[in-house]
Amino acid sequence: MFSKLEVINEDSVNKKIFIKAKTEFEDSYIRENYLKDLESTFKAQGFLLS
Repeated sequence: MFSKLEVINEDSVNKKIFIKAKTEFEDSYIRENYLKDLESTFKAQGFLLS
């Protein structure tokens, strides 16, 4: 099981959220396998994922 994702920066003006996992491996794995799902989820809430 992976660690939860942490919001490291939220840009309310440009509606962007920056997230990062606890380790570089987890961050890379999540971005490779789940980024499209995360992007569509954040987009539905009016935010862009960076």
